Amino acid sequence: MSLRRVPLLDLHRSLGASIGEFAGYQTAISYESVIDEHLSVRREAGIFDISHMTMILLSGQGWLEVIDRLVPKKLDKLRKGSILGPTVFLNEEAGIKDDVLVYPLLSGDYLVVGNAVNLAKDLEWLEQYSPPGSKVTLLNTEHSLLALQGPRSPELVKDLVPQAQELGRMSFLENVETSLGTIRLVSRSGWTGEDGFEFLAKNNVAERLFMYFVNRGVKPCGLAARDTLRLEMGFLLYGQDMNEDTSPIEARYWIVFDQDKKNCVGCEALHKKLREGAREVRVGLKLKKGERTIPRTGARVTLLGEVIGRVTSGGYSPLLERPIAIAYLKPSHALMGLSVTVEVRGKQLEAKIVDFPFINK
Repeated sequence: MSLRRVPLLDLHRSLGASIGEFAGYQTAISYESVIDEHLSVRREAGIFDISHMTMILLSGQGWLEVIDRLVPKKLDKLRKGSILGPTVFLNEEAGIKDDVLVYPLLSGDYLVVGNAVNLAKDLEWLEQYSPPGSKVTLLNTEHSLLALQGPRSPELVKDLVPQAQELGRMSFLENVETSLGTIRLVSRSGWTGEDGFEFLAKNNVAERLFMYFVNRGVKPCGLAARDTLRLEMGFLLYGQDMNEDTSPIEARYWIVFDQDKKNCVGCEALHKKLREGAREVRVGLKLKKGERTIPRTGARVTLLGEVIGRVTSGGYSPLLERPIAIAYLKPSHALMGLSVTVEVRGKQLEAKIVDFPFINK
């Protein structure tokens, strides 16, 4: 299968980005130092191209009922200009097919944003449930999705989109006219733990938008920094920290469902899991300061020689100056503050079980 390209790939190359593959896409992995990019977002601001994300437009009648059927979150607060999510598509056994955001548009259409790795699966899932006469359209070719993240984001966006400063978290504006062209969506959202905005626009407008911020001193950032930023917050990455064998219960992903919702795909199985209890539990692991060995996916977690779990994501925290990891442990051993051992390439690394986020924001 050939790799897809994010539409602005040539721009990233011209800016000196290191290009690599993520979830089937050629995209910018880093520009200079991942740590510098990470700290720029924490302290000032960074701009990301996240056009690898799956972007699906649902048009026509009947989609509200379909969405209500496919997500375990109640729609009673769903309104124009407010993002539903994060929520999930579940399979019949309450495994996570994908975690998604749903944007109810003024036109009556809906935009669903999911993970790049699930593009084909999300399309197939939505087409399977599509109402008669409706349409499912993938936006990834003609549109780009950018993320401006960091504490300076409101200040940086005020001249271009002054009304964006008034947006609440997980709210959005549509068809915003700017000096750079029309931005289809401006949302106050992101996946770094910082304040920030995401912009959906046609590719030519998105290219001008990316350079608008770069020319104002915003550091361009790649997906490597995005991964370390999300890890410091304990945010899950699909395909590593959750999949179709993981339910929101084991993942402790409480925000994606409402406990009293009954009529959705996977809701019955989800309630059954709630009654029976989790077979494993997602926790954080914090290693010693100064340690440089990174726990990788699949590394065993042990206690007094007994295997009690496994690492799903690991990385270096520039703020904490130590390795951190997300792991799934036996519920009987998921005790905050407990010291455990992580086995990495023959080394036995001491770690402490902690809750999320790893850093306070």
